[in-house]
Amino acid sequence: SGSFGIWNYQFNDNSFSNFTSGFNAIPVPNTTDILCVRSSGIGNNEIWRINTETGVEECIVSEGNRSFTSPAISPDGKWILMVGSSMKVVDVAGQNSQNKVYPNTDIFVCHIDGSNLTQITYHAADDLSPVWSKDGKYTQQRTNRQQVIDFSYSPDGQKICFTEKNGTSNRIFITDANKGYGCRQVTANEFDFSPSYNADMSQILFCRKENSGSFGIWNYQFNDNSFSN
Repeated sequence: SGSFGIWNYQFNDNSFSNFTSGFNAIPVPNTTDILCVRSSGIGNNEIWRINTETGVEECIVSEGNRSFTSPAISPDGKWILMVGSSMKVVDVAGQNSQNKVYPNTDIFVCHIDGSNLTQITYHAADDLSPVWSKDGKYTQQRTNRQQVIDFSYSPDGQKICFTEKNGTSNRIFITDANKGYGCRQVTANEFDFSPSYNADMSQILFCRKENSGSFGIWNYQFNDNSFSN
């Protein structure tokens, strides 16, 4: 049908079941609820809260002229980060008569019940995929401002590994999550992406496009700077 559905997988018997419609499903801490994204009747996306035991459903974030996706709940369970659509107006060459309007995405935040919705980024480039720091004091998002195309936190929340696009090449870097400078380049291949730390932070796992055109999972070892497929 082309619609999206939320499914669950049971570890005890390896079974699958379809729960409800939507996508981007995440659990709400200390509850039996989930948040998910659903399309509205006019084609925009909304954030919904659904109780998995009672089936009670509530639309908590919706605006007629915006779409919202990628909800992320703060570690204390009190706030929701999300991507929201917006329209940017650019004054071409300083002449108001030549204003250019184009679609854009920015980051929004609200209370866990959907109240107090606030836009927190206003950059002309798209901001996407927001996440919270481990302690909930900071937020990060993927942005097209400096050609960063994906990123992830280390398990202790102190480091970020990310992919930077430079021309036709994608390469992996790491940096301090609190300071954000002094980036260290990890890979120098033509097409590496989707990095993540392992549990003890001794390795970074990432995806690499091989010369054959296929994709492989590689790891980088910090102790000896070695790579393996």
